[in-house]
Order: sequence, then structure tokens, then C-alpha cells
Amino acid sequence: FQEHSQSRTQICNITVGGLNRNGEDASNELTYLILHAVGLLSIPEPHVTFRWNPGTPRWALLKAIETNVKTKGGLPQFISDLHVVQSWTDRGAPVEEARDWYCAGCVNPQLPNSMHYSAGGPVNVPLILDLVLHRGIAPRTGKQIGIDTGDPQTFDTFRDLLNAFKKQHEFIFNRIAWLCSLTWEQEELHMRQPFISSIMPGCMERGKDSMCRGPKNFNLVFGDRGIVDTADSLIAIKKLVFDESKLTIAELLQTLDSNFENERGEEIRQMCLAAPKFGNDVDEADSMVREIGNFSGHVISSQKHPKGTYPMRAYRSGLAWHYFGGK
Repeated sequence: FQEHSQSRTQICNITVGGLNRNGEDASNELTYLILHAVGLLSIPEPHVTFRWNPGTPRWALLKAIETNVKTKGGLPQFISDLHVVQSWTDRGAPVEEARDWYCAGCVNPQLPNSMHYSAGGPVNVPLILDLVLHRGIAPRTGKQIGIDTGDPQTFDTFRDLLNAFKKQHEFIFNRIAWLCSLTWEQEELHMRQPFISSIMPGCMERGKDSMCRGPKNFNLVFGDRGIVDTADSLIAIKKLVFDESKLTIAELLQTLDSNFENERGEEIRQMCLAAPKFGNDVDEADSMVREIGNFSGHVISSQKHPKGTYPMRAYRSGLAWHYFGGK
């Protein structure tokens, strides 16, 4: 718990700037004062989100950048107003209501009359690739938690590996989504939030606790974490095994399972580190992140809200999560 609390946001998030309900930028003196105070304190909490849009005043944008530099990055975080507003209107929210969004928790855009619900915990996407390489067996426990997508040593092409990964991803996510639906049902029966229910629009009017949630006032999201890590790993395998034949799958697996021990292991680790990475203007690496991200988001959105017809939404955040995901 101590490790966890010291490496993640404490969920308090101050949202500044952005459009008002009439579509006009709402940056004002208070926006400046909050950013200035954050810059003076230079502490990691509370979390601060800056809503940016094409109409953001230059003084507000420069102050936000200055604050970001003073806090050495991360505060405030910048989120595109127009993108978020459109994502809510696409789901049927009135545009005036969509412009009222704020950031909840880490980076999750939320509306005042709805509640964020993170379903089932984040999916560890890099682990899914690890399961593919080990035929569905978790290396750390030896348990068969995934499906056997075939011996990776028999894959003739990189596309065979990628298809196996996608098949494993669908299996793992569908299992977690099923567990989520059970959790959803039981929480509504036994869990109550009186304080949140007293201030959340609609609860008093309906005479129901916020946990008795309907599809309209609940934002059901599912985290898929480690998209970039997964894509970078896939590119490394593609380059070293299938494109350049510098390694065999068998040698790569042996090295991974020994945690890159001995001189050869270190040599292979350096080869993997030198492989193309996302964010370095390498089209192939960037395209792989796009393909994995789009596929994972599609799998998530294929699941419907337990009490409605609209799909679950992908929720991508959490740098601190990588510490635990890696473990």
C-alpha cells in the first residue's frame, strides 16, 4: 500500500480553462491564480488539468506551460477540449452539457451529472503478449490463465504472432468483462455511497443511491494499459526474429525467461532496446501502436453497458500503474 500511495495520483483533480456552456473560453483570473499557486508549490498533488481549445487566450496557455516547466512536467496536464466534447456528444449528451466536462481521478473526462466507474481493473496488455509467447501460461505462476494460441516457434510470419495476440486479447478481455458484470450486480445489491448520492444530480429525485446506477448517469470505462509497451515489444520481435533473423523465437524465449542473464542475455537485451520505438518518428513503430490501440479499443467497445445499449469505453491513463503492471 505504501508503494502504491507514493507512486500514483491521490485522485484530487483541479480542472481549469476550457469552454463554457455557450462555447466561449472560460479562462479567467482564477485560472491564472490556480496555475500560479501550483507553480509556486511545485508539488505533485493535487493533480491539475488544463482544458485547451483553439480559443484559449495566449496568456492562459503561456501560464500553463510556465507552470508545467516549474513543476518539472506533468502539472498541469493538457487535454483537448474539442476532442472531449465531441466524444460526449457522440454518446448523445447535449453539447452544453458536454462542455461542462471536468477531469476525474487521473485523466478521465467526466460530466457533472454522471459518475465514472472503472470496470474490472485495467487489462495488462503486455502480459497478454507474454501469454501468447508461453501458450497461455503465466510464467510467474505456471498457471494456465489464457488460451493456447499455438507454439510460437511454429509461427512462419510475424502476422501469425500478431493474430495469436489478438485472439488471446479477446479471450482475456471477455473473461474480465464477465467478472465485471458480476461485480456490477453485487455492488448494486450491497454497496452504498450516501455522501456522493446526496450531491450527485438525479439521486435525490429518484430516491436511489448512486450505486443503483442507470446507463444515463454512469460512465462505464475499461482500462487497457501498456499499449505502447506491447507495440514496442512486437516491433522488436518482428525486426529481430522475422525481418532480420538475428534471433530465433526459442532463443528469445529462453532469454526472456532467464531475465536476460549472462553475456548473451545482455547482448539480446541491447538488441531489443535498439529496436525501433514509438514516438521517434519511425512510421512502422507508430503504426504498430495505432493498430494495437485501435484493436484493443474495438474489443472493449464490443462489450455493452450491463444496463444499457451503449458500449464500454476504453480508459487509458496511469503512468504509475506501469510499476505494478511490470511486477
